[in-house]
Amino acid sequence: MRRKRRGGPAWLDEDRPAIARITAAYMRHYSDEDRWTAYVEWIDDRGDSGVTEGPAKPDGTPVHPHLQALFARAKQAGVEPRIEEW
Repeated sequence: MRRKRRGGPAWLDEDRPAIARITAAYMRHYSDEDRWTAYVEWIDDRGDSGVTEGPAKPDGTPVHPHLQALFARAKQAGVEPRIEEW
């Protein structure tokens, strides 16, 4: 469970679920549109699962800093990102 912070932004003080475990991280290349998308699958501290997705560069780097951080966290946790061709 997340601790409440004092003096930070209001959204940090709310009792929101936090990502507890990352289960998968991958990039998909949609060849028909030549589009790259990054995906991170996770389970939060309440046991609910979800997916965060966003655009990625062809070199395999997510565009948004939040997804970049999730990919780094996945690697740190031993979840090796994979690349899929669709």
